[in-house]
Amino acid sequence: MYDGILRLDLPTGASLIGFADHIALLVVAKELEVAETNCNLAIDCIRTWHKTEAVLISSRKKVESAVVKVGAAHITSKRTLKYLGVTIDSRLSFREHLQEVGRKAAVTNRALSRLMPNTRGPKESRRALISSVTRSIALYAAPIWADAVFKSLYIGGLASTFRLSSIRIISGFRTVSDEAAHVIAGIPPFEEMVRERVISGHGCFRSYLFQFGHNTAEECPACFPTAVEDAEHVIFQCGRYATLRQELADGIGERLTVSTLVPLMLVSATNWTLISQFVAAVMIEQRRAEKARQRTRE
Repeated sequence: MYDGILRLDLPTGASLIGFADHIALLVVAKELEVAETNCNLAIDCIRTWHKTEAVLISSRKKVESAVVKVGAAHITSKRTLKYLGVTIDSRLSFREHLQEVGRKAAVTNRALSRLMPNTRGPKESRRALISSVTRSIALYAAPIWADAVFKSLYIGGLASTFRLSSIRIISGFRTVSDEAAHVIAGIPPFEEMVRERVISGHGCFRSYLFQFGHNTAEECPACFPTAVEDAEHVIFQCGRYATLRQELADGIGERLTVSTLVPLMLVSATNWTLISQFVAAVMIEQRRAEKARQRTRE
């Protein structure tokens, strides 16, 4: 349906992203006036627009807005817009997304809680299955906004919802501590479930991006041509993070490997924190490197 649109010749810095029945026009420019001009030129090339929204993404301190013309209508950029279920804001902080998801997850959790009274309710295994609905809502598109979990202000509501979900699974009361509820329920805290996506291979890894045509090669730029840049290579082997890996080994008393990752995290709260911080530091650097590669390609 959208093949013709996706193959259009667009102005410099403009590109189209299509998925299902959604089309997004991305325009990159250093100056606001250039961005508006190129955006208008690109829109002139597109004939079948039905619903149009715009957001201006900028790191400048001053909050600005752009105006683009679609036919006879003038569209002023908003602070946020929703694309494929993810709320994108002008700072790419994903604060609004987490707040909205937190509200949805909380409403769903309250509704499901009525099916799980503390007495004479479903068995624990069935409670866990019912509660997985809340987790699915909360973790949607997590690799996109994973960096936001490092700001407690953004995830406070979701963390609280996850705690209440674990309490329902174990038929506990609100006086049960967070740690005890999660351990007994067998469900990690919200922040750790997001970080878990790192091990799944989703994120700023060349092998993952290469699958979808977002990168021209899957080999690690630091270890080329002997290694593919996937989650296992980056976390456990890549030379770029040797210093961070050694600092972690000094802190937990031994070198981290695939087989020892989970056991070492469960040894103590200190180990859990140190390993989580290591993974977070690696992912932040991976995202920074990928953004730099994108700017170079543009």
